[in-house]
Amino acid sequence: MKLGDFNGIDEDGSYAHLDGDDAEHTVFEFSANDKQWLASPINLSARNLTVQTTFRLYMRVDGTTYDKRMGTGTVGGTIVWTPGDGAWVSFLLSGILDHDVKVTIQSAPGGEPAPVSVPWTFNAAQ
Repeated sequence: MKLGDFNGIDEDGSYAHLDGDDAEHTVFEFSANDKQWLASPINLSARNLTVQTTFRLYMRVDGTTYDKRMGTGTVGGTIVWTPGDGAWVSFLLSGILDHDVKVTIQSAPGGEPAPVSVPWTFNAAQ
């Protein structure tokens, strides 16, 4: 798909979150490849999760190190999801960016009682 001088990006995937794992892991990563891109929300399904889970958004602005985006909630860098909060978690990105981003997941101590799938979707243009 062509959007002006940009090509559309439509990525969908799923992260296999292991049972008993409460370490932080990367769910989704987008590499800008030193090009500008039009950002859009990153959506993650929480429908299979059963314990409190923290999602974090990181940006690599120096080409080497990922730093967590400041703030909390959908416009910040950290979302703490608890059972009953809803089926989706979204990080709202907007504007033109030129750096890499990634989203991580971390379960509460003890992790999930069984393995779960965490589907995600991301649309942008580059």
